[in-house]
Order: sequence, then C-alpha cells, then structure tokens
Amino acid sequence: MLQWCNPKHTADSRYDVGIWSSLWTADGVARDERIYYREGIAKQEHRVDIKLKPKSHYYWSVRPTRTKTWSSSDKFYYIGPGPNFERNVYFHFSTPDN
Repeated sequence: MLQWCNPKHTADSRYDVGIWSSLWTADGVARDERIYYREGIAKQEHRVDIKLKPKSHYYWSVRPTRTKTWSSSDKFYYIGPGPNFERNVYFHFSTPDN
C-alpha cells in the first residue's frame, strides 16, 4: 500500500501514482523505466495491483492529477512503505524475498 498526505487535499483532489525500477540523481532527478502508472486516484493511498519482483528496489511518486511535477520526499509527507534515504528524491521501497 502506498500512502501520502497532501495538506491541501480536498474532496475533489485526484492523484497520479508512478513506480520506477531505477532512479539516479546527478544535477537533478532522472527516472529510468516506469513500470507502473495509475491516474485519477481519489484517496491518499493506493494498493499496487501488479506483482513486483521479489528482493527488488523501486522508487515511487505521486502528483496531483493534471500537473507535471512529481512529488519528492520534501513536498508530500511520506508515511509508507520503506524509508526515505534522501531529500528531493522520490520515495524508495524494497520488496520482500517471496
């Protein structure tokens, strides 16, 4: 379950969620292969509906629908899953062994 908290959330708010298989930072954020994308999510949470590879690292982000800017760990309050390792970078998580 991916969860976020937008202080400006209203009943009309909608979000897009993306997951990338890798990410690097050098003079900004560069995204590699996006493996998952859903748009128009009404709640501030989303259950990923595909099977992810076990023992793998992923990066995810959320943005208000119809905007270009994906959120980073300093723009939305992150509440799960996995730790944040850097500011100004997308949220990071790892999948379990199974």
